[in-house]
Formats: sequence, C-alpha cells, structure tokens
Amino acid sequence: MRLHCAGSPGSRRMSNTTYELQKFCAESYFETQPQPPSLVADIKGVHEFTQRQRQANLSVVLVTVLASCSANHHAGTRDAISAEYFLKAGYGVIFVHRQFSLQPFSRRLVYAQGTLLMVSFVTMNEYLWLPHAVSRAMSVSGRKVTYHLATAVSDFFLPQQRLSEHWIQSRKGNLSTEMDQVPKILKPLVSERNPEGFIVFFKLEIDETNVIPKAQQALERYGHQVVIGNDLHHRKYRAVLTSPMAKANATKKLDDVVVSQPKYAEFWIEIDFHQPSNHPKEIDEDSVAIA
Repeated sequence: MRLHCAGSPGSRRMSNTTYELQKFCAESYFETQPQPPSLVADIKGVHEFTQRQRQANLSVVLVTVLASCSANHHAGTRDAISAEYFLKAGYGVIFVHRQFSLQPFSRRLVYAQGTLLMVSFVTMNEYLWLPHAVSRAMSVSGRKVTYHLATAVSDFFLPQQRLSEHWIQSRKGNLSTEMDQVPKILKPLVSERNPEGFIVFFKLEIDETNVIPKAQQALERYGHQVVIGNDLHHRKYRAVLTSPMAKANATKKLDDVVVSQPKYAEFWIEIDFHQPSNHPKEIDEDSVAIA
C-alpha cells in the first residue's frame, strides 16, 4: 500500500470499497479535515484576549498541553506549572489544554485575573486546528509572542473520512485498522504563521543519550529557537536547553586557520534532588526564566 501526501497526484479519498492511505502535509490536512464547530468562538476569544494584552503592553505566550494515559509528564503537570511561572513573570497566557488535564493554579489558591485564557480541546482534530488558527490571531503581537509547545501527540490518527458512521459489528470477528500519520505543524508555524515569534519546543526521551541529538534534529528540521530536553527518569531535576549558535559564530580564525564552531549550544539546568520539601524549587521556573 502506497502513501501519498493528501492532495498530491496519486492520492485519493475513501470510496465505499477502497481507501489509499494518505501522508498528510500540514497544508493538505487543513484542506481536507473539517474545522471544529467551536473554533470560531475560540479564535474570537483569543483575538480579544491578545488585543487586551497589547493594550496593557504585555507579552503573550501560548502554552499547549495534551494529557495522556502514559506514565509520563503528559498529565499536563509540566505545562500547568510553566503557565503559572509565565503568569508570575508578567505574561498574558493562552493555555490550550486537553479536557481534564491539570490546569494552572490547580495546586495553589492563586488567580491571575485578566491575564489567563483557557482553551480546551478533546479530539486530535481540535488540537491540530487550534495552534494553526491561534497563531494567526497572535501574530499581531509580533516579537512579543512566545510559543511554549509542550504537547505530545500520537503519531497516527484516523481522518474524518475514515470514521465509521455506525457501530462496529463484533460478529465480523477480529478488528483490523490502518491509521494515517499525524502531520507536522511546527514547520509552517515557524516559517509562515508568526516568523517573529519565539518558539520553545520540548523533547522527552527515555534514553538520556538521545536528548541532545533529538533536540538538534528538531532545530535542524523546524528552524525555531530553543528545544528544552530531558529524560524521563530525571525530568523533575535536570533539563538541557539547546539552541542554534549565531551565524556570526559559526566559524572562527585560530592562527589564520578557519575553524568550524559547533552549530548548537547547550545550557544545562539542574536542581538539588535533596532540597527541602517545604520550599521545593521546580525546574520549570528556571526553564521559563531562560526561555
């Protein structure tokens, strides 16, 4: 079975009897998948919120989160904590979260009036549409916009055209299904939607030796500013910020010999594993301060 980018020659939609898997590009995804019914109201709220923050001369950050059932940070904890520190730093925060994930200040009796906008989603389609549309509404703030993209999504999904309209009948025996790849939406976000914005992306790895190589690969692929990476076992106490070196520093003369400099710089953040429990320091505080 061949894979095609949806909308390209050779791709086709599902008929009653056949379906050829499509490799969705970001552009073709939004051309073929339906806009969520709530999107217009959500974007109206984002636009009004962004305008208020501009009038107050506040920078705006988009924090995204997806809660999952896996045993990692995607219960939304990291993202909710980061949102709290952004609010404390004086940002206006748009918090795009999955329904029932942890929300900012769920742990504390604190409320940041007028500087926090909550936008929820349930389905993969709703999530993919939200950053796509929200980034356009935020682009009016130019360099005063930060994207804090901590979301982890599935690698595969079922397009709307393939969803069954009726109950799946168990009498047919074993169930077999094939899913399409989720499109990568970060590249157009960087290059098209808001090229002046500051984009922070996250990488969580099980093997700590993969953290920096995967961060560098992401920077190479998408061309954004920072990847915050850590490994699953030390995620609460250690993280590394990876960013491209300035082009002016790409080469250096040493005794009239041109020496290539590293393409990427790493900055490690670590906090004491044995810190007092009554006043614990969270690594997200330093990550937000640096980012």
